[in-house]
Amino acid sequence: MNAKILKTVVLVGNPNVGKSSLFYRLTGTHVVTGNFPGTTLSVTRGTLITHHHRTEYAYEIIDLPGMYSLTEQTTTVIKGALFVLSQADIIINVIDSTQLKRNLYLHCQLAALNKPMIVALNLYDEAGYNGIHINTDSLALRLNCPVIPTVSISGNGVMALIKTLTGLPLTIDKPATTTPDRPSWQDITQHIAAVQTVTWRRKTLLEHITTLSVHPLWGSILAFMVFGGTLTLLFMLSASMEATILSVFNFFLEWPLRALHAILENHRFLQTFLIGDISGSPIDFENAMGILTTGFYIPLGQVAPPVIAFYATMGLLEDSGYLPRIAYVADTLMHRYALHGAAIIPMLMGAGCNVTGIIGTRILENRQQRIIAATLIAIAIPCASQTGFIVAMAGRMGGMLIACLILSLVTLWHLIGLFLGIQRRNNYQELIMEMPPLRLPRIRPSLRKLLHRVKNFLSDAIPITIIGIAIVLLLTHTGLLTIIAQTLFSWTRTIWGLPQEVVPALCMGLFRKEIALTFLRAIPSLTRSQAFTATLILTLWFPCVSVYAILYKEFGLKTVCLMTLLMGLVSGMAGVIAHMVFTTFWYTT
Repeated sequence: MNAKILKTVVLVGNPNVGKSSLFYRLTGTHVVTGNFPGTTLSVTRGTLITHHHRTEYAYEIIDLPGMYSLTEQTTTVIKGALFVLSQADIIINVIDSTQLKRNLYLHCQLAALNKPMIVALNLYDEAGYNGIHINTDSLALRLNCPVIPTVSISGNGVMALIKTLTGLPLTIDKPATTTPDRPSWQDITQHIAAVQTVTWRRKTLLEHITTLSVHPLWGSILAFMVFGGTLTLLFMLSASMEATILSVFNFFLEWPLRALHAILENHRFLQTFLIGDISGSPIDFENAMGILTTGFYIPLGQVAPPVIAFYATMGLLEDSGYLPRIAYVADTLMHRYALHGAAIIPMLMGAGCNVTGIIGTRILENRQQRIIAATLIAIAIPCASQTGFIVAMAGRMGGMLIACLILSLVTLWHLIGLFLGIQRRNNYQELIMEMPPLRLPRIRPSLRKLLHRVKNFLSDAIPITIIGIAIVLLLTHTGLLTIIAQTLFSWTRTIWGLPQEVVPALCMGLFRKEIALTFLRAIPSLTRSQAFTATLILTLWFPCVSVYAILYKEFGLKTVCLMTLLMGLVSGMAGVIAHMVFTTFWYTT
């Protein structure tokens, strides 16, 4: 075998053309996400190793964010993309076969860079289904580069793409340009007329639903139905998974934990620290308060089920192409907050992870819009961990109070948005975005995405939960927790109607909400009204440390301090109002 040859390959194309699926097909699981050196552009990088003529080739594959043009914008993203493209050895231009004309606009600009290039004619199966036939040989001659039909979601054509990649020459005789011109639409139209034929067919049921999904009335009704169905499915799936996981814990762990508890009989502190109270039968994993009991059960048995259910349902909505339609339907509403409908997408992403949602606000036009959207995400959009926290507290509150909690969060989201956007109502541009067709999600890619997200969540949640429980157990053993509760949080019963036992939950909620859940559910005297108030405060309470880190990176210290002040005011006032409502108009049981 000859020496390894290293090359840099950049995947570039319009949004929603299947670049990410093709990237996975080329790189497998060898994926790293981060900023490209020398830019602030967030890219995904992976590795492809192949062989050709007894020579091993190693490719660094870089997946750029989707873009329509290299000249229409002057943002940091476009400047960063041009920098990354200048470092590339080979460009793979991923094109949507069903939208050939629009995609060729970017291709003509990429061709002006005079880099070795391959066109991956993706979604080729959908083009055929829609009656579109493309003569790939003729298109390759006109574009002066290889054209490979691909279906990235199923893998069709990927091996042909890799074979073409390994045999592609790395030099082009023509001089390159760093400032691509605007292509001629007349030339693009001539290319299309020469290589593409379209046959008429009837609209399918899915295409009729696609039309209804952007209707002013029926689109809104469909969005509410999808939202309600998502919540119902989330609660049903999470309850079923939680019962299954508890059974697994009882079956496999009860005997080993009781044996270890007996071995540590003469080491009381270590016994309490590792195992906790397991006097009941079966073991009460939720309230045992040991590292090996509650420390593992809370993230795996109570938080993971709703997180998995959320990621599963959200993944299906993503893969079906429905999320952009929610943005379109929500556009008029978002104008009230000085935003446009596209801002709803990072907010939905924030419902999975606030950090991801805040990074996603980069799609918005200016800093003020991004600050408004990020503030709404950090305060009033529960992440998957917080959603798990809320679902786990449903048993304490009951269905009616859970519905009131969701309504309270929606109301606060609306009021905060009105407050932040009141001075900036003209701070947005009209919404122009692509509407990909509705598709039936593919099971394997959806499961692969779900497993990746759940793995990342558990790798973060389990260590931090164990550390949080260990800290509180040490504080309890030394008596420091009682001192903190009496000195700093003696006012919780006066203004919120909460016992001082909620102090560990309030403190640990700064790190992870599932840690707060551990201590909140361990309070036996907590009434339904107190459970509602505590859950509302902790949901609005200051976000985890990683959210603060990304807020500081994106907006600076001054903005983060102002956001923190607003979070404290909102969560504190929400607790006061909830306590007043319960004590004055409702009940305290």
